[in-house]
Amino acid sequence: MELDEAMRTQHACRYYRDDPVPDEVLLKAVEVARFAPNGGNRCAVRFVFVRDPALRGQLGEWYLPLWEEVAAAARAGAEAISAAGGQRKSTRTGFRDQARTMADTDQFARRFGEHPVIIVVCADLAQTHPTDTDLGRLSIVGGASVYPMAQNLCLALRDQGVATTFTTLLVAREPAVKQLLGIPDHLSTACHIVAGYPARPFPRRLHRPEVGQLAFADRYGSQFRPCLQPRIDVHLGAGRGVDPPGERRRGTVETHRDHCQVPGLDTAVGVVLDSWREARRRTEDAHGGDVVEHQVAAVDVARPGGEPDVHHPPARLYQRQRR
Repeated sequence: MELDEAMRTQHACRYYRDDPVPDEVLLKAVEVARFAPNGGNRCAVRFVFVRDPALRGQLGEWYLPLWEEVAAAARAGAEAISAAGGQRKSTRTGFRDQARTMADTDQFARRFGEHPVIIVVCADLAQTHPTDTDLGRLSIVGGASVYPMAQNLCLALRDQGVATTFTTLLVAREPAVKQLLGIPDHLSTACHIVAGYPARPFPRRLHRPEVGQLAFADRYGSQFRPCLQPRIDVHLGAGRGVDPPGERRRGTVETHRDHCQVPGLDTAVGVVLDSWREARRRTEDAHGGDVVEHQVAAVDVARPGGEPDVHHPPARLYQRQRR
């Protein structure tokens, strides 16, 4: 899997199958996650993979009321809730369909202890070097030596077809969790990651703020406008007898995809035609020159960092080839 695809489709999964995640999959994920950047190469992070049903069940019992408190505030339209020490904790959401997302998360929380693996991410905070402790605000710098490895783990699992859900709610029950799992006193819990095979397909596109809302040039608020070509994504569909690279099942639509940084649509179509020729050659070699039909399923033209703003339907680009 390309890194771009993994990053664009690594979502907070809410529905998991009951299938266990094999040891070798988890081991491979840690093998690559450990190369995350961390201060002084001190490697402060440790992972505890919780699969025992009784232990997961107890974690689930602790997790549900924590979620219900946040969910109640969010549904009431509250911007934040206050901690015992007076700190404000945001409950604002940015979902397009909040009612559906909240309902999905409700069932996720009710089944928290039933998901295949709960990964407790621990950190030795004595091995971090927080530089913001005297700024009179919430310290966040120490997390720079912790969370990159946790995110690397999620991406490494996504690469193997395993979905994840990254949550910090259960950290509020750290003393109980540490006692339950025998976590040494010098370690703190930084987050929990649910992992398992998704019961529903991975999303094809996640919705996030546009690049222009996130990046600035030289000074905050100054628009960042790099001189980039539009992105044109071409979905090549195939007809009978064709098995182009990337096809998931015979006869499917959108079986092959070219990501092209090109100046215009005509060039993109030219790339597709090159793919057609390759598909035809493969078909002739494998099937003795049977009639082959090809169709461009869609062409999306997007501004850099934006959602597609031009969509050309299949009927616009259709071609039949015979030997």
